[in-house]
Order: sequence, then C-alpha cells, then structure tokens
Amino acid sequence: MSLTEYIDAEGRTRHWLAEQLGISRGYLSQLESGARVPSRTLALLIERVTGGAVVMVASADDGAGE
Repeated sequence: MSLTEYIDAEGRTRHWLAEQLGISRGYLSQLESGARVPSRTLALLIERVTGGAVVMVASADDGAGE
C-alpha cells in the first residue's frame, strides 16, 4: 500500500501523518509523489507508524529524513 492509499483508507490527514513521522508536510508530499526516497530510518518509522501497511524502499543514506 502506498502512503496516499494509507492516508485515504485510514481517513488520516497528511498533516497528522507528517507530524507522526516528524517531517514537514512538503517532504511527505515529495515521498508520496516519488520525488524523494526516505532514509532507512524514516522508512522503518513509516512502517511502524502505519502498522506495517506501508513498506517503503529506503535510500542508501541512513539520515533521519529531511
């Protein structure tokens, strides 16, 4: 499931998800569109926050995101 599908299926807002992930709404939008790839740390956090519904492929970078 994609981030967009998760947001729609769970009735969550993008603001809520960005806040849970500790990232900006703009960065979340870039992740949704595929313009950015999350770090390994952020990819794992996305999986945890979404209860495993969203599994992201991480970049080789091990930074925290933005």
